[in-house]
Amino acid sequence: MDQETKQEFEKLAGAMRDGFQKVEKVTDDKIEKLAIMLGGCFERVETRLDDIESRMATKDDLKNFPTRDELRNALADLESRLGSRIDAVRVDVDKLKEAVEKFDERDKADANALASNIVDLRQRVAALEAK
Repeated sequence: MDQETKQEFEKLAGAMRDGFQKVEKVTDDKIEKLAIMLGGCFERVETRLDDIESRMATKDDLKNFPTRDELRNALADLESRLGSRIDAVRVDVDKLKEAVEKFDERDKADANALASNIVDLRQRVAALEAK
């Protein structure tokens, strides 16, 4: 190979090295930016998972939770007790209604008796005034 061709090859090789170095630097920069971005994403995901984990029930917590059947039985018991109490309240309300009705009847009877007494008194006064 002659000297001129050798120099051309060296120039070409140098240009290729420079080009590869530039591309490598750009690629390295992009990889670094991507790594930083992904690192931030992973940190946020880790923070969220830690938050979720801190609020999650543990196996021991779940062991202390009532089963579906226990909840059904407790609800049935509660309904039964409430039903009994409601029945007792209904009985009390019915008794109050009866007492109010009796009071109304007594009040009417008292008013009628009072009106009758007033009529009697007027008649007596009229009779006394006539004498």
